This record gives sequence, structure tokens and C-alpha cells, in this order.
Amino acid sequence: MCHPKFSFPSSFNITHSENHWANAETMAEYINKIIVPYIDSVKDEKDFSIRQKSLVIFDCFRGQITDEFLSLLNKESILYATIPPNCTDKLQPMDLSVNKCAKDFLKEQFQQYYANEVTKQQEKGISVEEIKIDLSLTNLKPLGARWLLKLYHFLKSNPDTIYNGFHKAGIAEAVGYCR
Repeated sequence: MCHPKFSFPSSFNITHSENHWANAETMAEYINKIIVPYIDSVKDEKDFSIRQKSLVIFDCFRGQITDEFLSLLNKESILYATIPPNCTDKLQPMDLSVNKCAKDFLKEQFQQYYANEVTKQQEKGISVEEIKIDLSLTNLKPLGARWLLKLYHFLKSNPDTIYNGFHKAGIAEAVGYCR
């Protein structure tokens, strides 16, 4: 019931844990359903050997750094680097570019929704004091899902947004991230 009634693309992995926090199980699912297929597609596209090592970057969240999780990475020939505590704002590529962009994009989507709802009601002659905007989760979850999909398409069509995070972290060339 916590998931929106929305049809995400089949390549998306919509899941949650019981308490809605990432844990070893959800991280293993993330590796198996998102990271490994992505790495395999890049290796195939670039004609890299299947044994070619890959690199993932994580913060120090303890749900990610378990023996089971590290074993899974090793099994998949994935190297990992962890960002030291309190350094993600300087070293985590996604924090340096994508996260702010994503938050701004989603905030703008909500503001547009809210303004449109107010305008619609005002055009019907409802006074400002009587305007009611439906902010129920039943209404907002599918809207949020739609906005998330729009964000995905935006980022996919603007790869420089992602590249900039690696560049700002000083690792774009070191990890072979070329435009």
C-alpha cells in the first residue's frame, strides 16, 4: 500500500523494507536488479570483457558495508569505494550534481501542481480562503511517481548533469567517465 498506483518502466526497481530504510537486503536487490544489469549493458556496449572490474561509490551507511554485501560485490567483480563520513558534499558525485538538480526539479513540479490547482479553483469562482488543495498521499503518490519519471527522462537526456558530479569530485577521468 505504500507504493503509488503507477506503472513504472520494467527497468525500475520499486521496493521497500519493512521500516522503509535501506538495509542489507534492499542493497543486495539494488545490486542485482539495477547495478549489475547496468554494468553488463555498459560492458556489452563498450565491448569490454565480462571480467572487466567495475567501481561503485557508496557513503559509509552500515547497511551497505556488510560482509554479505561486500561478498556480493566481489562475486560480481565490482570494486567499491566509500566516501568518508561528513564528506559526501565534497566527494560523492551524485551529491555534487544530481541530488540538488533532482530536488529542485521535484520542488518545481510540486509548485506547478499547487499553482495550477489554485488557479483552477479561482477560475471556478472559489475564493482564496475557501480553496482546498488535495495533499493526501492517495493523490500525491501517483503525482510524485509521474514527476520522478519526468526527472529520469530529464537526466537521461542531459548526461552532463551526471558527468559534472564526477568532474566536481575530481574523478571523472580516473574512472573513465568521458563525455
